[in-house]
Amino acid sequence: MSKGVYAAVASESGYAVSNAGIIDLGEETLVFDSFLNQQAAIDLQKATKELTGREVDYLVNSHYHNDHIRGNPVFNRSKIFSSTKTRELLATSGIEELKDDVQNAPKALHDFEEYADKSDKDYVSRLNYYRSIVDSLPTAQLILPNATFETKMTFHGSKRSAELFALRGHTKSDSVLYLPEDRIAFLGDLLFVSFHPYLADGNPEELLISLAKVKSWNIEYAVPGHGALGTLRDFDLLKEYVTQLEQIAKELKESGKTSKKELDQVAIPAAFRSWAFSRFFQANLKFLIERVKP
Repeated sequence: MSKGVYAAVASESGYAVSNAGIIDLGEETLVFDSFLNQQAAIDLQKATKELTGREVDYLVNSHYHNDHIRGNPVFNRSKIFSSTKTRELLATSGIEELKDDVQNAPKALHDFEEYADKSDKDYVSRLNYYRSIVDSLPTAQLILPNATFETKMTFHGSKRSAELFALRGHTKSDSVLYLPEDRIAFLGDLLFVSFHPYLADGNPEELLISLAKVKSWNIEYAVPGHGALGTLRDFDLLKEYVTQLEQIAKELKESGKTSKKELDQVAIPAAFRSWAFSRFFQANLKFLIERVKP
């Protein structure tokens, strides 16, 4: 992408699950998101030192979902940043989710290994999601950010500046890191590339507003939370995804075809049929149907 800027893209068979970023500011190094699993985060930490010659000075948590923050303990000597709202969500929903994983993740993994359809194209990634959580449980802990911001803050370095914005749409708070000199943005889960996004914890209208804001910066590359390196074309595809699903949801609500059985029979639109995380399609439809006004 640019000298001193690196995207750590999760593989289907790995324990990272989500993407991360490494940014050399000059005298300091910033990492964007910390993966789901502490072992994967250790690999991220090692890669950062190899690429920049330094330890991680700053870690940014884009939002509170587990696959972006469970590696935080590996960076406990770094200053960890998030928006104020993301920290609040981590201290409440994040803690509850970790407690739930401690109690239920081993059984969820067992059941998936026993009963899941191995022909499902998402089988490997889902299996490693469960394994990543279970393998991390013996040392799992939730480390909260120790620095917060409200709407915007800037990291100034001798090589580049990095601007951190608090937006929303995927959740109630989603931070985006923008590198103006490089025309690169790290978007967390505001952007999925060739993956079905998860809409049900956010607000689709706010998601599209946030994407339009980032698009106005005329970036060259976008690092999504899931999927390969993206461009502005992927913003348009995600907007089209939301628009088409909202129309399908409206038609289903008006026809009364909203049972689980009926939703399971709805075909994924052709443009998105090859996308990973296809299990999110029905969940997104159900969520959007509930939002349709009578």
